[in-house]
This record gives sequence, structure tokens and C-alpha cells, in this order.
Amino acid sequence: MRSEEPAEAISARATGALFFRGFGSLWLCTGFVALGRLNIVTGAIVAMVAAALVAASLRLLRRAAKASPAEQDVEADAETKRVFRRVNTIQWIGIVAVIVLANVFRRPQFTWMSPKPSSSPGE
Repeated sequence: MRSEEPAEAISARATGALFFRGFGSLWLCTGFVALGRLNIVTGAIVAMVAAALVAASLRLLRRAAKASPAEQDVEADAETKRVFRRVNTIQWIGIVAVIVLANVFRRPQFTWMSPKPSSSPGE
């Protein structure tokens, strides 16, 4: 990262990384559960990656606290918000598409909305 980045940009990047680390970890664990592969090893791997991202984000937050505040660039802030909204919209469209396609192609293991098969001995 360049040293001339304003403190607000550094802080926003660190906060975004923490936010997406949380959702990414949740998605990984949910995926492993759906595939029946969440065990101590995969859980530990997810936890280690999450911990590394938290450590890097906290280091960035400390760096932002030490950085001198720069003038606020209104145009850059507006562009950043537009890009964030676009990425977030595309992400949610993708999430819905995966759930719909999993149901269309009869892959209930990839969605939580499908009913669980019954475990009756006569079936």
C-alpha cells in the first residue's frame, strides 16, 4: 500500500476485510456442512485463514490510527460508494442464482431450503 493513502481509506479497507472475513468464513463452513465435510481439519483451516485476515485487518486499523487525516475527496468517496453498491448487488444476485440453480438441478445439498429426506426404515 502506498503511504499517501488517507487514513479513512486505510480504515475502510480494514473494516471491509473484517466484514467479508466474517461472511466468507460463514459461507465456507456452511458449504462444508452441506457437503458433509466440516470436521476438525477443515474447521481449523477456516479458523486459521480467518485469524490471519483479522490480524492483517487489525494491523491496517492501527496504521490508519497513526496516519494523518487528509482532505476529504468527495468525488473519490462517491465513486467508492458506487463501486461498493455494484459489487454488493452482483454478489447478492450470485447468491440467489446459486440457490435457485441448486433447486432447479435438484441439488438440495447446496441449499438450506430443501426438505431433509426422511429417515424412516420403511422408505
